[in-house]
Amino acid sequence: MNNKRGALLLIDDEKLIHMVVKAMLDDVAESIDSAYNGLEALDMMAKKDYDGIVSDINMPLMSGLKMLEEMRVREIRIPVIILTSYSDKTNMLQALRLGAVDFLEKPFEAEKLALSVRSTLDMGLALKKCDEELNQIYQENGVPEAAGDSIKRIFNSSRYLRKSMQLGLKK
Repeated sequence: MNNKRGALLLIDDEKLIHMVVKAMLDDVAESIDSAYNGLEALDMMAKKDYDGIVSDINMPLMSGLKMLEEMRVREIRIPVIILTSYSDKTNMLQALRLGAVDFLEKPFEAEKLALSVRSTLDMGLALKKCDEELNQIYQENGVPEAAGDSIKRIFNSSRYLRKSMQLGLKK
């Protein structure tokens, strides 16, 4: 049985982290692409439809937090897991406020990372399916595109808020 699912984008400025994480997640994601900073990642997100993202916070050119802010501005709704070497509650809370669904400290256990990525990819795939179903309902019922987009924004922001609160309570 194939348990691989979804397209994952891995963002970290350290090539060694890419090699290690890709090896850990080889049997989790169908594909894993690499970016080495937030700017490169945003460019890749514009070209390919990802189901989940694993990102470092501290990177040159654009940090993971700045990338999350820009994703929000551009209305890119892909679930993000943040990795960091620093145990910093302020960064953790900021990442969750900006839409991250999980926050893991390096070094992390392979199984914990795999579990988080599986959950994140499932969430991303569910978001896509929900968007497809909403679009179909809007088309069948003649809902104007602008109204449909507003409904989606409200729906997505409230879902990320609930998810962030759930994750915060677990820690």
